[in-house]
Amino acid sequence: MIKGHSIKNVLVISHKYRNDYIRFIYWAVVLILIFLQYIPLIAQSQTTRYDIKKFSGIEPKKINDKRQIAGSIGVFAARWEDDEVIKYPGLSSDYSRAECINNLGEMAGWSIDSSGSKHAVVFRNDTSTHLLSVPTNRPNGANGINDFSDVVGYYDPCDTCRPRDRQVHAAIWRGGTLHNLGTIEDADCEASDVNNWGLVVGTASEGSTFISRAFMTTGAGLTPLGALGSGWSRAYDVNVNGMIVGASGETNQISRAVILNPGVQNIQTLPGNSSIARAVNNADQVVGEIQTPAGWRGFIWENGAMQLLDSLVHPDSGWVIERAVDINDLGDILALGKKNNIASYVILISGLTITRPAFNDKWMAGEKDTIKWKGGKENQYLQIEYSADSGKTFNIINSIPNADTGLYVWDIPTDILSKKCMIRIFDKADTTIADTSDVFKIN
Repeated sequence: MIKGHSIKNVLVISHKYRNDYIRFIYWAVVLILIFLQYIPLIAQSQTTRYDIKKFSGIEPKKINDKRQIAGSIGVFAARWEDDEVIKYPGLSSDYSRAECINNLGEMAGWSIDSSGSKHAVVFRNDTSTHLLSVPTNRPNGANGINDFSDVVGYYDPCDTCRPRDRQVHAAIWRGGTLHNLGTIEDADCEASDVNNWGLVVGTASEGSTFISRAFMTTGAGLTPLGALGSGWSRAYDVNVNGMIVGASGETNQISRAVILNPGVQNIQTLPGNSSIARAVNNADQVVGEIQTPAGWRGFIWENGAMQLLDSLVHPDSGWVIERAVDINDLGDILALGKKNNIASYVILISGLTITRPAFNDKWMAGEKDTIKWKGGKENQYLQIEYSADSGKTFNIINSIPNADTGLYVWDIPTDILSKKCMIRIFDKADTTIADTSDVFKIN
């Protein structure tokens, strides 16, 4: 006899626990069946976001929203557009480089004159090369240009200083007139970019008492930005929202891709050694490269998550994306890739991507909700459709000419009640530009 319990009580307790166990197994099976039901629906989410366009004839630096690329070919500054390369004359020596381009197609960079001195220049749309004014004959150059033709870079303001006393200053040219942005302590300072609000970013190189540090300014002194553990940071790009991206040392040997304004944020969310953020567009999408166990790979960071660009091109393409150089406001990425072990520069052309509804969103029949998308091309003529049966059939919602706004407010019919709804959008003039949303619910 069991101490403290009768046989009857033990049988009652055992029966109770057996029923609880059966109930647990029942609900576990139900949940597994529900999950298995949604696996095919999750798989319908398209991960291929970019088409690859290979180009040649230019060493690229930057890409604008017209898909014009600034760079160089041989000893000439050059602009690539629609598979054509335009060379720009330099100064007397014909040796020049384009470092940047704005949405007007103007490029800025530098050229060497007949005496061997380096000068900041603007390469205009009429293929002329315009020398920017500098009060000395010391080396100077341009790194960034905004849509108001403001140019930023660097110059040495002292012709007569001894070499050990020379110091490079950050500079901006507005309307062709040079403005000295100054330095930080005894460091050489170089501006790398300027946004359309006039916010300038750059880097102060290491001085005798100063660790290399990113800075920003609107013209009233250089403001040092933050850094990770080792104390150094570099700023490469800034968007219209004031987001500044670059790199900072977690240790002296390891750098991390970072957002430097607002605050300092390590954005490397993937495993790997070092990483660098090269560029940011006005949608706060950041691109750069990360050192993975397989080697350097290009990445895109958005909404708090970093993805390798390899995972966003078609797996059968054969391309490995090793470095992301720049990104424009269409979401197109200028990158260095490799196929069949042969390296080439490419444009990752952003396809049409539906961003709302997202997987398992719950919308209400009889109410209004907003369909959102990004990418595609300018002046696209889009048709928007819905499905209530996981994509087996689709019905037209509307057709929209010049659909560049990226959103459509849908007055949801009262008779759509389904847990298997999807949205499909495609360009009526080019049906290869298309996307289908994840499955969502209309209650």
